[in-house]
Amino acid sequence: MPTTAIPSYVIDNNENIFIACNKKGGVINLEEIDKEFHSKLSHDFIKSFGFNLKELMPFMIIGTNMNYKHICFVDTPGYNPSSSGFTNEDINTAKEFLENSDVFIWLIGADANGTISSTDIEFLQKLNLSQKKLYVVLNKADLRTIDSLEDVLDEIEETLEDYDIEIEGISAYSSIMKEEFSYKNLSLFVFVLYFPILLKYHLYNKLFFHQVLFLEHILHVFLNFLLSLLD
Repeated sequence: MPTTAIPSYVIDNNENIFIACNKKGGVINLEEIDKEFHSKLSHDFIKSFGFNLKELMPFMIIGTNMNYKHICFVDTPGYNPSSSGFTNEDINTAKEFLENSDVFIWLIGADANGTISSTDIEFLQKLNLSQKKLYVVLNKADLRTIDSLEDVLDEIEETLEDYDIEIEGISAYSSIMKEEFSYKNLSLFVFVLYFPILLKYHLYNKLFFHQVLFLEHILHVFLNFLLSLLD
């Protein structure tokens, strides 16, 4: 499966856009060249040009309609742990964009190893995550049973604890079905919804996060109780 080899900013936009940017501020709409261009931008595709395409096109902007209007995602270069692994350039790019990010979301495919690999651990250890929040997503969760997913989530959590890598939560998610099947500690949806708000007001820490969720739950129960009295 090809992985994105050029960093991409993903933002909320009413219309789909796919723009390539150069270092001097020039832009080109890649949708006009090939509507599937973004899906072809793997390491092998870039190598086929015979020159470093990233020197001409260091990053891209992807606009699409998103539920979360207050978030900008940065899709950094990925790698295939079962074959080529990662390059120093991949690490340096991840470090560069991590500097200006609040959260680092690490994606694992449930169809590959099904858990976090030693290459994943090595990559994460090369990043400075001390001031960042790390959240792990196990994608393609629809390919596994619920029992299997629970075992995988436990294994990922234990492995990260063994290497002293702190996380905010783990989500078993299907991008095809747009559904979260299970999670550890914090749901992906809850994390994405509340984290930017708490961060904005300098209120974020794990204890406060859980207190907010607890109060929300109490309020929900109380409102249901009031509605039942009105029936």
